[in-house]
Amino acid sequence: MRQSSRRIAAALAAAAVASTAVACSGASAEPSAEQQVTLQFASYLGPLMAESQALQWAFDEINERSDGSVTIDPVWEGGMLAGPDILSGVSQGRADAGFLTMLYNPAELRISQLGTVPFFTEDRGAAGAAFEGLYESNDAFRAEWDATGVVPMYFTGNPIAVMGTTDPAERVADIENVSIRAAAYSANALEIAGANAVSLASPEIYESMQRGVIDGWTSQIFDMVPVQSLQEVTNHIVEPGIGVYTINAFIIGDRAWSQLSAEQQAIIDEVAAEVPGKLDEILAGVEDAACDATLEAGVDVSIWDDAAKAEWRDMIGDDILDEWRTTVEASGADADAILTQYESLLEEHATEQTSGVERCAARG
Repeated sequence: MRQSSRRIAAALAAAAVASTAVACSGASAEPSAEQQVTLQFASYLGPLMAESQALQWAFDEINERSDGSVTIDPVWEGGMLAGPDILSGVSQGRADAGFLTMLYNPAELRISQLGTVPFFTEDRGAAGAAFEGLYESNDAFRAEWDATGVVPMYFTGNPIAVMGTTDPAERVADIENVSIRAAAYSANALEIAGANAVSLASPEIYESMQRGVIDGWTSQIFDMVPVQSLQEVTNHIVEPGIGVYTINAFIIGDRAWSQLSAEQQAIIDEVAAEVPGKLDEILAGVEDAACDATLEAGVDVSIWDDAAKAEWRDMIGDDILDEWRTTVEASGADADAILTQYESLLEEHATEQTSGVERCAARG
């Protein structure tokens, strides 16, 4: 999926700092394929999440294919860096690599916030591939990432957003004046719908629901429900059409990347290209297990019908997309050209994936 241009560009970008900083333990200025390198990897996700399992598979593959010369040592659940700190931490060398989600970095990744616009696509496979296409062929998008000090090894669209509530919510009118936890542009969508969007860190949702501080939550994926035991404090879970609400990436710091030999870089590059497919395999099982736990807890799981989804989408109109345009154009990029290319790439890479919540609703 990825091209050699990524490795070349990353190596050139890192050359200026390679002589003054070494982010990999045991690395030298002129590494060889046999050199033993350990990369410290930071993630805010727990190790049982589908994307974490896919990454662990990748780390094991990289170690095996490099004959043990590259080891990636993960620290999960924010033990090294919290979610909002992944980009800066990896760029600065506090971690060599990390799992990044775009919504945490609106200032640094203005163009990339396109992947957080709600009601844009429910096709997570196409969204990840479209970001890959932008990275490889759009100069403004590429420049945004080059400026971060990290190399994105792959992009994946997050599974579609679900919304959990105390009371039934089958249409927009049902969430009016309801306090619902949300993040990024999804919070804007809730405010437009008349809900009260509440900013909370994901681990705070359970206690906030339990105490009645909020009456609902979104900006969450279905397989996160049992991980955070949200089925214990939630009566209804719906898929309201928000769709893909963020894009994720496995990133390596420029300085860490520059210390790897060409052979080691090629191996990481090769394995990273296989992760989205591996994630597809793992995600289905994880989502089905989440469904089991959710239904066993007596939670009602449903999908909003097309009319209900359209009502919310039409209520939003172009307001959120226009906000994204304004932000991007302020940085000097051509927002409309990027948007047109993104839409074309989504169509080109369209998939027929069935979401876990859709399968679960059919069982309920």
